[in-house]
Amino acid sequence: MWLSHSLKIPELDGLASVIVGLLLVFVSFTLARETRSMLMVEGIAPETRKKIAKLAEKDVTVVNTKTYYRLISRREKLS
Repeated sequence: MWLSHSLKIPELDGLASVIVGLLLVFVSFTLARETRSMLMVEGIAPETRKKIAKLAEKDVTVVNTKTYYRLISRREKLS
């Protein structure tokens, strides 16, 4: 805005708005591409899931991870 006032070219203000809009579109596409697996609800590898369950079960406050693991496995078999 300062540049458009100092040069007395009001079109620069509009051009700056278009550039900001294009930048926002680029960032949104990049974020969508990078987080696609989370957006598409893709699961993790079974080995990773087992490692996480073992780590969680070591904690005394965790009651059970098996039920949740079975629910996930059933859902994957249906898809």
